[in-house]
Amino acid sequence: MRYLSGVMTWILIILYVIIMAILGYLCLNTANNMATEDTAAGKPNDRSTTRKVLTGFAISLWVVDGITVLLIICFYNQIQLAIAILKAASDFLNSTPQTLIAPLIEVLTLLVLLAYWIAIFM
Repeated sequence: MRYLSGVMTWILIILYVIIMAILGYLCLNTANNMATEDTAAGKPNDRSTTRKVLTGFAISLWVVDGITVLLIICFYNQIQLAIAILKAASDFLNSTPQTLIAPLIEVLTLLVLLAYWIAIFM
């Protein structure tokens, strides 16, 4: 876990940026395909609103993606700090695995109390 936290964090960030860019491209490509289909079939522009919405959505996805890249650049040190905190938490969990049992005991206790409460009031 300690060695994967940094790699997984950066992979998820990069995948987010790539997926946003691909979604923008797909929206724009769909809008362009709709335009070429309408002109090739000689149909009136009854889907012009849909094309405009798809084009606007693609542009907005790319703008959000660009802002995300700028924020990643600006918050690089904070991301590195978060990765270091994840690594420290991983070290703590490796050294004291019994801390994972405490929430389970608490949930089981609450379920028993809930069952008792339901049994009393029914």
